[in-house]
Amino acid sequence: MEKRRLVSGIVIGAIAGLAAVMTDRKVRKYTKEKLTKTVNQTSNIMKHPSETVNRFRHRLDKFNETFSTRASQTVNTLQKLEETLEKFTHKK
Repeated sequence: MEKRRLVSGIVIGAIAGLAAVMTDRKVRKYTKEKLTKTVNQTSNIMKHPSETVNRFRHRLDKFNETFSTRASQTVNTLQKLEETLEKFTHKK
């Protein structure tokens, strides 16, 4: 019962908020543009799923490459820092 009240309260609040915001012409225009763009992108994904998978795979490969490079750079920097700290601590 409480769950149903919570969900219906959220839905009613969202609808009321949307109705209040949509009174502004600029917001309506912006919402329409974004919705049109989203619909176009979604239909393109549905029409060309293999293209979408290939683009996703390419981006994932690029991310992995960048992540690996940054991780290696971080490890090298930490090793240099450790060496420098050892020099200073062993001088005493």
